[in-house]
This record gives sequence, C-alpha cells and structure tokens, in this order.
Amino acid sequence: NLLFQRAFQFQPRRGNEPLDLRRISAVDIPKLIKSVDIELLQSFLENITFAEVSEEDFDLYSNECFVKLFTIAQLTLEYLLDVQDTLSVNLNSLAKKYAAKKRETDMLAK
Repeated sequence: NLLFQRAFQFQPRRGNEPLDLRRISAVDIPKLIKSVDIELLQSFLENITFAEVSEEDFDLYSNECFVKLFTIAQLTLEYLLDVQDTLSVNLNSLAKKYAAKKRETDMLAK
C-alpha cells in the first residue's frame, strides 16, 4: 500500500457547536441526490463531524430531520469512499510510472 499511514486520533466533539438542524431540515434530499451537489455536502461536513449531539436535539426536532441528517451523512461517506478509491487508483498509477522511469534512468546510468 503506497498510502502513507500516520497516527490518527479522534478529535473531541465541540460542545459549543450544536448540530445545525434547521439547515439540515431545509435540505431537499431528492434534489441533492439528483444534482450531486458535492458543495452542499461539504458545507455540512465539519458541523456533522464535530458537533455535540445531545438528547435535547432529539426532543427539539422531528424524526424526519434526523432521517435527513443520516441521509446527508450517508451521501457524504459515499462520496468520501469514492474520493479515497480515486486517490488510491491515481497513486498506484503514478507509482508504476515512477518505477518504470526509475528503471529507465538506472539503465541509462550504467
């Protein structure tokens, strides 16, 4: 595996940053899916990732809002998996090209 592995640690949730459930509840999920609006997904990424979720959030908002939240999280993860695959394929391709050029350079140096 050519991907550099560095130590990863989960970051603490930001207790002062609640989920932006009003904004989440306003999302038109079918439109988001149809338009493949990656910018919209990315605009939620930090809030969903680092917000502190409490039981009060469940009391204040509908189940529909939390279904939207979960769907947005799923779509974001799907996109991130695709990006990870694309980067891996590109990295492997570049590694093969580098190895071929290195062999060529080594042969010329002899």
